[in-house]
Amino acid sequence: MEQITIIQGKESYDQHKFLLEQNVDYQRLKFYRGVIYAFNFVNKKEIDTHIYWSSCHKKPMFENNKLFYKSETLHGATYDKQTKKFKIWFGKNFNRLDSTIVEDIFKTMSWDAPNSSYLCLITNGILNKLSTGKIRSTQGIIDAFCKYNPYRKFNLDTEKLDKIFTNSNSFINLRDYKHMFLASDNPNDVINYMHDNMSTFYIKMHEMQQISSIALSIGKTVDINWSNEYISEMLTRYHEERRNLERIHEGLLGLERVHEDLPF
Repeated sequence: MEQITIIQGKESYDQHKFLLEQNVDYQRLKFYRGVIYAFNFVNKKEIDTHIYWSSCHKKPMFENNKLFYKSETLHGATYDKQTKKFKIWFGKNFNRLDSTIVEDIFKTMSWDAPNSSYLCLITNGILNKLSTGKIRSTQGIIDAFCKYNPYRKFNLDTEKLDKIFTNSNSFINLRDYKHMFLASDNPNDVINYMHDNMSTFYIKMHEMQQISSIALSIGKTVDINWSNEYISEMLTRYHEERRNLERIHEGLLGLERVHEDLPF
């Protein structure tokens, strides 16, 4: 059994297929008028043992009195029906695939695709734990992600995170909060703040991300519960401390020893 389906971009695919069926005079006319465009489509091929998805780019060319399309496969995935595991092509990560492929992969696993806050956490390893039944819930996705460094040492409250991801209207990329967790004495203070301020926490996050990066560079900490006024005060103070450290360490790049052999 072999079944091939265009699951995205079928209208464009059919239009360009029609062009290839026309006589060469018509093709030449359309090509040099600049009305034959490049296009993308997503293809799904299923056989008895595997399912293949691919996102393809087609660029029109006219050479040797002939219209044809130069093809490039942008990314794709393979599903092995026997092992129930996926392989993502070209070394890419699952959450970088075309959204149509992602949705169809979840249909293959008999899962409803979760929202983007969960999707951005799904690595290729986590995907295969979903497909083989080792992960059975959205909280399980967060639990699995939080086993990676440096998140494993934060001991984050994944039950609360699951509620935040499910109920918040904001897109949350947990990776964006890494510096906040690192700079906090208790990373779960950040989670608690997000949970208790579900509809407004995102307003504070930009400043907290900024001050957290500066705090880490000078060995200081931050507290998500600081008021906006105190954050501004500490941001000014931390900026000054960083400038002072930069002045102290200025010139330590070894420029005065340029003739020495460097150990790298």
